[in-house]
Amino acid sequence: KKPRYLPCYHTYCEECLVNLQRESTITCSKCNKSSTVPAGEGAKFPINFFFKRLVDELTLNRKLKSGERIDCNDCKIKRKALSWCIDCSAALCSDCCKYHKNAVHFDKHDLKSFADIKSNNAHVKIPRTVQCDEHHKELDFY
Repeated sequence: KKPRYLPCYHTYCEECLVNLQRESTITCSKCNKSSTVPAGEGAKFPINFFFKRLVDELTLNRKLKSGERIDCNDCKIKRKALSWCIDCSAALCSDCCKYHKNAVHFDKHDLKSFADIKSNNAHVKIPRTVQCDEHHKELDFY
């Protein structure tokens, strides 16, 4: 779920925004400010990348702790991920790990197995750099 913020800067998930929408407006349940919905959909409000990173990190660590399946972020098949690339902030399956270790652009990346992370009672940290979901590169701030 993508956390999105309204013009009043309060944040809601997309599903909640759809439920708050009344015709072409959304009224914030925190401050009662009404906002016009861009292009007719609540999902068009900007993504709150700080909350998205936090939710992603908490979800990943919850799955790791509970033993719930974590899918590979790189392959289309979505195999079970076995490792975490510290540099890419990506969960990788065994095939993608092999590629990662042998590719010139990734060979210096630090890969940690989820088994090692879990046995050391460590947590996966997602860096504070923010990437654009569409272009997959770090956001520029002006």
